[in-house]
Amino acid sequence: MCDDLGGGQVAAISVCVSILVIAASLIGTSIQQLSSEEYGLMYDVNARDLENEVREGGLHNGPPGFRFVKFPSTYISTDIPEESTSDEDSAENARNGICVSRDGLRVTIAVSYQYQIEKDSLITVVQKYRTRDRWSDLVNAAAVSAVQTGCSLYNISSFQTQRAQIQNSMFDELKKMIEGNSTANAEGLYARAIELQLREVNLPYEYSRAVSDKQSASEDISLAINQRQQALTVAETELQSAVEEAKRINDTAQNEAEILIEQATIEAQGIQVDFEADTDVYLALKSNLNLTTEGLLSFVASDVIAATDEPQVRLSEPALTTYREEL
Repeated sequence: MCDDLGGGQVAAISVCVSILVIAASLIGTSIQQLSSEEYGLMYDVNARDLENEVREGGLHNGPPGFRFVKFPSTYISTDIPEESTSDEDSAENARNGICVSRDGLRVTIAVSYQYQIEKDSLITVVQKYRTRDRWSDLVNAAAVSAVQTGCSLYNISSFQTQRAQIQNSMFDELKKMIEGNSTANAEGLYARAIELQLREVNLPYEYSRAVSDKQSASEDISLAINQRQQALTVAETELQSAVEEAKRINDTAQNEAEILIEQATIEAQGIQVDFEADTDVYLALKSNLNLTTEGLLSFVASDVIAATDEPQVRLSEPALTTYREEL
C-alpha cells in the first residue's frame, strides 16, 4: 500500500505507520484470553451484542474492542459470616452468623459452603443478573436463608447431639434455593450446590451454663448414688459379719450350755446315788439297831460330832443334846 504512493515520502510513511498502528490496535483488542478456571461470554461493546456461545480457557478472537463477561468454571467457596470490610458489613455479617432455633434461642454459627455455576445456564444468568457480583450476592443471600431455615428446624438441645443432621438439613435447603425446586415451581439461581460444612456452633451462655449445671448436678447425683451404694455395701457387710458373729456366739453358748447341763445331770445323778446309798445305810442301821427315827438322828448327830476335830455346837433351849432315852 505504501509503495503505491507517488509523492510526499514523509506523508506516505506517516500514513503507513498510522495504518499499521491502527491495525495492530484492532488486532490487539480483537484477542482476549480466558484462564483455565473461567467461563466467558463474548460481548461486543460497540454493537452491544452478547454472543450465545460459552467460551472456556484459552485465546479467543472477536470483534474489535470486545470483552468477556467472566464467571468461574470451578466451584466457589464462601463463608457465613463473611469477612468484614466495614463497620456496616461487620454488623450485617454478625446478623448472618446468628440463627434462631425452633424453641426460640439464638445460636451463633459459622458455615462454609461451595457452589458452582451451571455452564448451560450461563447465558440466562448474564441476561437476568448482568454481572457475576449480582448473581453471587443473590446466591449468598439464598445460602443465608437456607442456613436460617435449617437452624429453625431443631431445638437448641439438638445442636449438641445432632450436629451432622442439622448440617445436612442446611445443605438440603441450600440445594432447593439455588438449584431450584420442581415441586414448588422454583427456578433457583442456576447454580449447583457442592457441599456445606457447619464449622462452628456456639450456644447461648445461659443455656450452656444451665447444661453445665445440670451435668454437674447429674454427676453429684451419680456420686451420691455410688456413695450410698458403697455405704449400703459396707452396712450389709457389717450386718453379715454381726449375724455370723451372733451365730457363732449362740452356737458356742449352746455348746457350753449343753456341756454344763450334761455335767449338772451327771453330778445330780451322782448326788442321787450318794443319797440313795446313805438312805440304804441308814435304813439298814435303823433296822439292825432297832432305832426310832429320833434315835437314828441322835446316832447320826453323834457320828458327825465325832468326825469333827473341834466341834462347835450351838443349841437353843429346849434343844436336847442326847436322845439316850429314845434309844
